[in-house]
Amino acid sequence: MRGGGDDRGAVAVEAALVTPLILLLIFGMIEFTMVLRDQVAVSSSVRAGARTASAEPRILTMGDDAAAAVSRAVSSLSDDGLSEGELWIYKAGSETGAPEDCSTDCLRYTWDGSQYVYASGIWDMSTVDACPKSASNPEGPDAVGVYLRYRHDFLTGLFGAGLTLGEAAVLNFEPAPPAEGCL
Repeated sequence: MRGGGDDRGAVAVEAALVTPLILLLIFGMIEFTMVLRDQVAVSSSVRAGARTASAEPRILTMGDDAAAAVSRAVSSLSDDGLSEGELWIYKAGSETGAPEDCSTDCLRYTWDGSQYVYASGIWDMSTVDACPKSASNPEGPDAVGVYLRYRHDFLTGLFGAGLTLGEAAVLNFEPAPPAEGCL
């Protein structure tokens, strides 16, 4: 007499219940890892753009140079996600995140398939205060912000179509030398 037949049925029922949970966990880990990878790439690229912009106070090509730095840094991200996003380079105030809109002292860039290109916005670089902190300038130099919005599409679709990742980096402009009008 065999007593194992009932056990095999129980194992099949347990496997039918546990397998979907294990697959969901595995796919969740894969999706989370890919989102984390893209978030790190977005964060790294805005820091690269902010470093470039902060080193070029009062230089007319500062925005284009920062956009070029971001373009080089986003090489691991998908073109589709970059095309759906946007890059802002703006005069930052006391906030450390992205502004509500990009209307004043802000440059917008869009992805053209290989790099970020100027789309709209005005920022007169001659108005940038790049003078070091002093008795006559207690605030110190202005700050520049770089904000990137990127659309991450989920691979499996189990958790929706995707999500939008956004990251901002804000740095003070490097102080200008006294020869450039700072005392």
